[in-house]
Amino acid sequence: MATILLVDDEKILRTLVRVALEKENHEVLEAAGASQALAVARKREHAIDLLITELALGKKSGLELAETLEARRPGLRSLFLSRFPHPGNLLDEARRASRVVVSGPFDLRALVEQVNNALETEENGRQRKPPASSQPEAPAKRRAGRRG
Repeated sequence: MATILLVDDEKILRTLVRVALEKENHEVLEAAGASQALAVARKREHAIDLLITELALGKKSGLELAETLEARRPGLRSLFLSRFPHPGNLLDEARRASRVVVSGPFDLRALVEQVNNALETEENGRQRKPPASSQPEAPAKRRAGRRG
């Protein structure tokens, strides 16, 4: 289970995404904009594993929000939603910064898959070691007296 901060001004979108992520056993914190997201993060004592934010949030872009939160919470990963064309090449800026951007319209299943991928990948891009219970079983030992 991961804790996800979901930031978007569209309540219906936040609700749909929250429900889909909660079905995956994630805890979802919601914010309607950057200032509310910063307040939620400030009040939150425990880790936030992933930020999901719309690129265009009004006064502060999703990229600026991510940079602010990532500086305050090392290890926080970010995933960006892009439903509209963005002024000032915000989408290009996000991609140049090697950010994961999910462009709309998007399928909730595909978004959940992107979220799970983001949560499985460490900052340096390597896959985390899977939990012991999900690792393949060790090959059976050879029987005594049997050759190779």
